[in-house]
Amino acid sequence: MWPGDRSWALVLTHDVDTEIGHRNVHLLREPERLAGYRSSWNFVPERYAVDPSVLRRLREEGCEIGVHGLRHDGRDLGPRKIFEQRLPSIRAYAEQWGAVGFRSPATHRVWEWMPELGFDYDSSYPDTDPYEPQPGGCCSYLPFFNQEQVELPITLPQDHTLFAILGQTDGDVWIDKARHLRDRGGMALVLTHPDYAMNPSLLGAWSRLLNEFRDDDTVWRALPREVACWWRRRAASVIRETDNGWRVEGPAAGEARIRTATPPTRSAHVLGSPGTSERSRSGSDRATAPHVLIVVENVALGEDIRVRKQVQDLLTAGYRVSVVTKSDPANEAYYERPGLTVLEYPAPPEPEGLLGYVREYAVSFAWATLLSIKARLGDRFDVLQLCQPPDIYFPIARLHKLLGAAVLVDQRDLMPELFALRQERPLPAVTSFLRWLERRTQRAADEAICTNDYQKARLIAAGAAPDRATLVLNGPVHDRVLGTTPDASLKGEFSFLCCWIGKMGRQDRVDLALRTVEHAVHDLGRKDVGFVFLGNGECLEEAQALSTQLGLDPWVSFTGWVPESTVFTYLASADLGIDASLQGDVSPVKIFEYMAFGVAFVSFDLPETRTIGTGAGLFAPSRDVPALARALIALLDDPDQRAELGRAGRDRVRDQLAWEHQATRYLTVVDRLVGRGRRPSRRLGTAAARELPPRILAIEDAEALS
Repeated sequence: MWPGDRSWALVLTHDVDTEIGHRNVHLLREPERLAGYRSSWNFVPERYAVDPSVLRRLREEGCEIGVHGLRHDGRDLGPRKIFEQRLPSIRAYAEQWGAVGFRSPATHRVWEWMPELGFDYDSSYPDTDPYEPQPGGCCSYLPFFNQEQVELPITLPQDHTLFAILGQTDGDVWIDKARHLRDRGGMALVLTHPDYAMNPSLLGAWSRLLNEFRDDDTVWRALPREVACWWRRRAASVIRETDNGWRVEGPAAGEARIRTATPPTRSAHVLGSPGTSERSRSGSDRATAPHVLIVVENVALGEDIRVRKQVQDLLTAGYRVSVVTKSDPANEAYYERPGLTVLEYPAPPEPEGLLGYVREYAVSFAWATLLSIKARLGDRFDVLQLCQPPDIYFPIARLHKLLGAAVLVDQRDLMPELFALRQERPLPAVTSFLRWLERRTQRAADEAICTNDYQKARLIAAGAAPDRATLVLNGPVHDRVLGTTPDASLKGEFSFLCCWIGKMGRQDRVDLALRTVEHAVHDLGRKDVGFVFLGNGECLEEAQALSTQLGLDPWVSFTGWVPESTVFTYLASADLGIDASLQGDVSPVKIFEYMAFGVAFVSFDLPETRTIGTGAGLFAPSRDVPALARALIALLDDPDQRAELGRAGRDRVRDQLAWEHQATRYLTVVDRLVGRGRRPSRRLGTAAARELPPRILAIEDAEALS
């Protein structure tokens, strides 16, 4: 099957999707170089500036350069007309780089078109992959021909699939499947991305894979172009019986070896199923792992992005987790998560007025009391985490402290400030009562985490110990951002797309955002912009009615609640973001997410918004709607400034604000409460990844595929 005495092949390939990946090539290349491997690197010619010195250095180290589409915008193998328009440029870059191999972005593929690319080989087909935008595969772990072109299938799961989508923490799946392919004389072709190489779990798994087979004298560690050339020589050769036995005749005669083999037992091998990986084996120890009970009131688990990130990181770190939450269809995705128990109660109706909130909080408090006691009777928990507001759970905290649990308060908003924003004339007595609740809560807590310095100062003033109040910002998971592809069709008939994202509470001032749009469209005459409001909440219907009243329906649309993947696709396609909140004590999640996608934004000039967003957007004086509209138009008219602000925001999220940087802080606090030390090998920051069962089907045995 393979040249010389080699019985299987291991092929390392990398797709450099973005400028970030271009900067991070060394993170994956260095461990390869130290282990004595060569690899193939596929670059996107017109998405970022490809540095010739990077290509030269890779070639000097014996690596191969390939072409990864033209722009990585989902259209290289899209409509036939665009394919034909881009084909000359793709071929020109191949000639310029001396590239003989191609891989399409997002592994988009059209069987009849692939040979037209003009490359010696293509590697856009997985053996099987249900998680790609174009799911499916070729069901082969060996190369094959598409007319005159050699196809090299991707036979190990992609890094993004394992570590972002499935939340794996080690390289077991890679190693198990590579061994499986080795036993069958196959080709283990792996695809990784330097764009995701800041993930410590990926880097650790990559080094494990390289070290696992570095001393294996049965493996052919080949470049893709070498495999393609061999497969051509092999295909052009024949086996003939002579008087002296069987022999190979043709171009492969000097390298080929003839072996006989007994087909292995026919069976489908499931990687990641119980008993096959360290992750699964450790599941038997789950019952003795520390247990965290999380109580969240105002947003259901399935829609609370912060809680979802925390739950994922706790599970990954080996904790058992239970969550008390109001019922919601979005919770269903979490019912079958190993190690997670969802304790739901009937969702109370949306409150109207002060008495409505009193009723909602009373119902939620009663259910939280009953369900936390149920959880305690069924299975002791070590940490009680209260997600606040509302600051009403201190009696529950005191009860469970008596029973031996530590208490962690996750303060997202401050009730007195929130109440003042939601009421035209806040009653002083109510504000005083809310501050009293705040003090009772902090006195009951062992630790507190919050999202900015203003909140931290307020919690300390309310009684939190300064060394037990920790900042855990609310940035997005960077891995998920990198895995998002823009969709130009979302702009529809408009030249520009401006997004507003988030829960539509009264304090979020969607009304001011709409009045900003009104001023931009009707007063400033800007009618080439589509405005999309993504999210739901108590003010959604009011916002829709106001849009109609202001005559904005041709320019404004509301999506309602949509999954994170849809929100991220809009942000990847947007030209601008907008925020019209007046909450000076809050670090808006929407600002983090605009910045993560390199989307410049406009907002009112508020202290915490400016703290995270300076240099990434434009600010208008608080409540000055015309000024906010003018800032919006100014950015639309200045693409260079938009790009500069977008780059600054994207870099800041990547380097400082992303959840990957916050997860360690969060888990350190939880570990401290249960007396555990932080273990750096644990996977952090995967919380917003798609929650899918960790099962990868490997290829069946060779006989089944022949």
